[in-house]
Order: sequence, then C-alpha cells, then structure tokens
Amino acid sequence: MVQTGFSYSKQFTDLPFAVVLEPVGNTLVSGRFLTAAVLGTETANPRWKTVFLDNITKNWVVPNGYDDPAPFTPAWQEAITGVPLQDAIRVAREFAENAEKTHGKSMIFLGAGTNHWYHSDMIYRAIINLTTLCGCQGVNGGGWAHYVGQEKVRPQASWAQLAFGLDWSRPPRQQNGTSFFYFATDQWRYDDSNAETLLWPMAGPGRPAHMADYNVIAV
Repeated sequence: MVQTGFSYSKQFTDLPFAVVLEPVGNTLVSGRFLTAAVLGTETANPRWKTVFLDNITKNWVVPNGYDDPAPFTPAWQEAITGVPLQDAIRVAREFAENAEKTHGKSMIFLGAGTNHWYHSDMIYRAIINLTTLCGCQGVNGGGWAHYVGQEKVRPQASWAQLAFGLDWSRPPRQQNGTSFFYFATDQWRYDDSNAETLLWPMAGPGRPAHMADYNVIAV
C-alpha cells in the first residue's frame, strides 16, 4: 500500500524516505522502503533504489545526484541540511576560537541520534576531524563526549584511538553514562514510566515492564 499523505511526516519527522505500509490484522505497519521496483519503474537495479515524491511534479522519482560548483562549503550544505550558511560559519569559528583560547577545551556531545541514519560513520568522522583539527582530543573538558555508548562504530579502532586520547593515557575508563547515573542516583526506584508504552504494538506479551530490566538485559 502506497500512502501519499505526508502531513504527519513533514510535521513531526525529518525522514527522507517513503515506506510501504503493510496490513497486519486490523492495522497497518511500516514495511520496507518504497523502491523503484515496487512502483514498476524501468531503471537499472530498481530493487535497491529508494524513491522520493517530487514536490513540483507530484511524481515519484529516483534521485540522480546533483551538480554543485562548490561542494562541501557552508553554502552547499544549506540546501541539504536547512542550516543557514552564516550559522554554520559562526558555530565553526566560535568552536575554533574557544579551543584556541582555552587550549583545547571545546567539546562536542553526541548521543544515538546520528546512528539512526545511513553513513553515520561519516558523521562520526566529521566530528572527530573537527575536534582533532582544533587540538581538543586528550584535553580535559575538550574532545568528543559520546554520552550513550550502545552503538557499534565501523572504524572502531581508529575512532577509539582519537575519541579517548589513547596516545596520552591508557587504559581508558569508559562507562555508559546514562545507565550509570540512572542506577547510581537511584532514579530507577522512582521511574514510573512503563516500557510497554514504547513497545511495538505487535511485540506480544510477556516482556519486562520496567526500564531497569532492559538495562540489565542489555548488559
């Protein structure tokens, strides 16, 4: 089933892909990404080509790349991310200026957000490049703070070397900060949120109800 009403997605998400809704019982659940093969589009390798709805023609199209005279510039990224070029320039300059004045005490906090997207490892590389170029790695109060920790990074060896300043000190002391404070401060005793509200509707019964249980299972 192809649903063409995107008002919910446009208002509440920044997802770029369309998905096929599949009937399960009396409801519809999200299935695979909508591809050219589903629409019967004649193109090479249609099964792995996702499609987008063109706002101008209102037709499904397969992205064919773009020609930009100056890629990887603040102006180039504006059309992709929606971040004004002046904001990108200002943040970069302020980050570097603070690192210079504090001898490397500029820090980037990162959670699980980027891991939900393809090429997340490239986002990681961009972050680690920025903190390295500004001399922030291995400096207390500087570098990269990955505050969740359950992700697996493809370039793990090189990433860990830079992220934890292994040239300066070993062994690194790492801890899933969110879970640590959840238990160390006894927040779990007062957490009245129920995990069932977060489960997929088709998950089935018999699963743990408390968030603390899932922390234990994860370990």
